[in-house]
Amino acid sequence: MIHNIFEISNILLDAFILIFFLMSMLGKIKWKKIPFYSLIVTVEVILWLNSHLWASNTGTIKQIVTIFLSVITTYICTLAFSVPTRYRVIFTIVFHMIAALGEVGAYGLLGLVYLTKVIPEEYLYIYIITLSKFLIFIATLAIRNIFSYSDEYRNSAFNLLLSVTPIMSVLITLKLPHAYNVPSDSFGDSFIIILMLFVINFFNYILFHNSVDYYTTLRKNHLLQKQMDYQSENYTHIQESYRNTHRMIHEINSTFTTIEGYIQSHEYNKLLQYINTSKEHLTGENTVNKSGNIVIDSLISNYLLIARKEKIEVNYRINIDVAHIKPNDYDLSIILGNLLENAFKAVKTIFESDSMKIKRYVNIEIFTNDSNLVINIENSFVPKTSTSKGPKSLNHGFGIENISNIVLKYDGNFTYGPDRPGHYTSTVMLPYDLTEEDIQSFIDANRHN
Repeated sequence: MIHNIFEISNILLDAFILIFFLMSMLGKIKWKKIPFYSLIVTVEVILWLNSHLWASNTGTIKQIVTIFLSVITTYICTLAFSVPTRYRVIFTIVFHMIAALGEVGAYGLLGLVYLTKVIPEEYLYIYIITLSKFLIFIATLAIRNIFSYSDEYRNSAFNLLLSVTPIMSVLITLKLPHAYNVPSDSFGDSFIIILMLFVINFFNYILFHNSVDYYTTLRKNHLLQKQMDYQSENYTHIQESYRNTHRMIHEINSTFTTIEGYIQSHEYNKLLQYINTSKEHLTGENTVNKSGNIVIDSLISNYLLIARKEKIEVNYRINIDVAHIKPNDYDLSIILGNLLENAFKAVKTIFESDSMKIKRYVNIEIFTNDSNLVINIENSFVPKTSTSKGPKSLNHGFGIENISNIVLKYDGNFTYGPDRPGHYTSTVMLPYDLTEEDIQSFIDANRHN
């Protein structure tokens, strides 16, 4: 009776260990859950049938066939994950190495406390399999903390907390009171404890996993809300800049009408004075309206106004071919908006009282070359010291992650960091789709050079 119950429990535990290992190492399942779990069940049934077909055979052929079936079925299960083939092969091999070492380690632990000499052979395999499953669980947690394909599972604190239960289970199994006196009428108590340890580990994993998913979802929602708030603010800036542009157009039209009036009345002295006043007014507007891209013009115009209020020196150069800009307005606003926000936030932390007397400046360069839209932002910042937190905001926060995700979407390149003390540079390169005419022009230009 005990052996039959344990055999069923072992099949379920094998399925759980396999799913746990594959998800830990390969990340999220790309298949729907029912087909994936059906595949796992099929694999376990095949392995169970194989063990029964070869029950009376203990030779080398049985071992070779069993290992071959185990490796092939495990590899088939990896097809449910979106990972390169090399990862499928590597972690298939790693899983079977851990399984083999788990059994060896379990036997070794039992030997250390002399249980291999005390426990009857008919029950010894139950202890070995029990301990080996816990050891596989622990080893998987340790390995996935470093080598997991998914960033979500490379969490030291989570893996350490989750490993407490299987480690305690190993110690409890080695110290079961019935382990030293296991006749058939008393082993049932130890077996119940073993089954309870399996259940505890299973539900502990489910609870921990769901907790991590819950807090991960909360964090993502929080970041999404911050991004939405940030985008709303950006659109407000763009709208304000757009209104300012229309206001300027209206003022320019009025200016031309006034100039015509002075000319018609031949009041040239007043005309000259009026023109000089108008030039001063236009210079003070700090509004960019020449690139042809509303996102670039609006965001830079807005930050020029901020720079004037904060007394930050800004130098900018914009030379783009609008037809070659690949990102849509939404993505471009996230990239440029976050770059500018990070730069100005860093410069704002520089005060006149700073002992280093760092100049407050932001240099903006946006241009298109033969193949890329290039956005280069340079700014000053307070170098990090034991009492300064100046550059920390540059490297941390959701802004950098948002930029990286969008740059990756367009197969671009994003680099950022201090290139010398007090000077920080962020560069984004976004390739655009070259036409045959573009390629030929590029070839001709290089041929002449």
